Amino acid sequence: MRYNNLESQLKTLAKFVFIYESHIKQISKEADFKEISTNALNFFKKSLQKNMKYANDEEIRSEKTSNRQTLLFTKSKVQILDFCRHLRNSFCHGIISKDGCKLNIPDKNRRKETSKGFLDYDNVIVFIKHIIKDFKEKDATH
Repeated sequence: MRYNNLESQLKTLAKFVFIYESHIKQISKEADFKEISTNALNFFKKSLQKNMKYANDEEIRSEKTSNRQTLLFTKSKVQILDFCRHLRNSFCHGIISKDGCKLNIPDKNRRKETSKGFLDYDNVIVFIKHIIKDFKEKDATH
């Protein structure tokens, strides 16, 4: 089994899920996320956010596959928290996949697509590693 071409980052993704479930899931403001990882927030704003767009489930369903780096997803809180939720769900449900330098991040809720598209694989991994590193450092000081 090739684990959707993610075998080299399974441990990284699993650590992200642990941090998401134990800390990120409970927060509702960007300022709260900043307390967890300023580096990840800054990287998100600089390198990832420009390739994301909120959409309703109908827009997501009707979106055609494109070579443009774009991730569409539904809104619940603020963009960085919504992205983390869809990333977590996509990994935990085993539907995330790597295709070359693309990381496809689909998500479904009650049979409706709630996330569709892809981002640069390396950028997403760097974002996750910032979260892990900052979490470890803050955890070590408490």
